[in-house]
Amino acid sequence: MSYELAVKFLRPPAGITPTRVELAARCYRRHCLSDLVHLKPLGDGKDPNLAFGDMAHQSTAVFWRECTDAEGWELGGSGRAMAYGKVMQFIGDTWPKVWEDVVAKTNQEYMTIELLGMLMEEYTKNARVGGDFPGHWRIVETEQRRKAELAGLIPLQVFYQIDRLIQNEEGDYGIFDTKTASSLSPMWRRTQEQSIQQRIYKALEEQRLGKEIRYSAIEGVAKKQAAGMIEYVWLNMNWDKDFVNEALLQAKSQASKDDRLLLQAHMDYSGDDPRLLWMAALNRILTDPTTVEFNTQDCQSFFKGCEYESLCFSNPSEREGIALGDFQLLVKDYRNV
Repeated sequence: MSYELAVKFLRPPAGITPTRVELAARCYRRHCLSDLVHLKPLGDGKDPNLAFGDMAHQSTAVFWRECTDAEGWELGGSGRAMAYGKVMQFIGDTWPKVWEDVVAKTNQEYMTIELLGMLMEEYTKNARVGGDFPGHWRIVETEQRRKAELAGLIPLQVFYQIDRLIQNEEGDYGIFDTKTASSLSPMWRRTQEQSIQQRIYKALEEQRLGKEIRYSAIEGVAKKQAAGMIEYVWLNMNWDKDFVNEALLQAKSQASKDDRLLLQAHMDYSGDDPRLLWMAALNRILTDPTTVEFNTQDCQSFFKGCEYESLCFSNPSEREGIALGDFQLLVKDYRNV
């Protein structure tokens, strides 16, 4: 176990991502176990849904890089057909390396390389640089990871990635986030329109560019019914500044809670042994709901059991032993930019 690497995430100030702000709002204990002490079930590989979504994101990025010129305008003629060939080559080369680390789970067998190929075939035919936005658009950048800082008593570091930043002929900017979904239902659409994650993206890019982001959208790609169908959801049509700022306040609130936990862990153990500092944080997370609250209504979200359910539904005095016996330290550096 790399405790030296793990304790880098236990030094305040905390760093967050827009995705983790949303996840922490659902169950704060799960966020702390997963993102702060990096505890994962033994033998756990990558979740099939996440792996498939990552491959789809990477494939769309390859497509747009290959079918646009140096300034980001879409190539005419056979540009899409050539880009599709590059995408299929990328999938063939990359899929085996990604999927070997994916846990085989029942009812997930439909997410195959054939399905991804079919989705990308439809995507390369029908996707548009600017989606349903009016005007002509070019791509400024794809899949760019960034670090931003939000002012405050303790400056807050936010790590994020925009799938696609675009610009029209008038100089207006737009941002796209591509998501694969089992169903592009009205409920799914409504969830996207309320997204804390997307509001934070908009605010951070406006801060970086020094200009209003007038267009923000989700590019939904169906995985099951009408597989490959694309639906564009214009998110910020009814957003005002207060609604966007509310998401930033949520991020700051979460970061404050994270910092409180980290400071208490350092008070519990003030020595130089990284393992003991990690253990102090783990103990707080598992047994002190005044610092780390939990939400048992989220244990079966999206028809899938939480991976930490065995910890939460055991006696507090037994949780440390279960954590050390049935789980492992597996650090994912989401701060890397």
